[in-house]
Amino acid sequence: MNVERRYYPRTSVDWPAELRLESGESIRGSATDASPAGIQIACDGHDAARILPPGSTLILATAPRPILRLGVGGTEPAAQVEVNCRLAYLRRVAQDKYHIGLLFVQFSGDGERLLENHLES
Repeated sequence: MNVERRYYPRTSVDWPAELRLESGESIRGSATDASPAGIQIACDGHDAARILPPGSTLILATAPRPILRLGVGGTEPAAQVEVNCRLAYLRRVAQDKYHIGLLFVQFSGDGERLLENHLES
């Protein structure tokens, strides 16, 4: 039996995303699902290795803390949201496809309201 244990339900999305790593590097990907608490980003193996090098152990207390820039919604131009995040997981889902799970830590400006509005619609 598969029981959902998340506090917030996930919403399927297809939004452009850019992660700015602590090193200053940027990674582009696509948000695949989101909730008010976090988001999942799809990327390739090269970019996944830049976030968490192969063989590394993810420890939440010291996890990478990228800044996420997100274009939310289906309107042109998309509403821009910027949020500090913490890496929650990095999973390989296919030969060269990875999913990055991010927890939201702190939004810039009215980003939290913009995100929640687009998740509700």
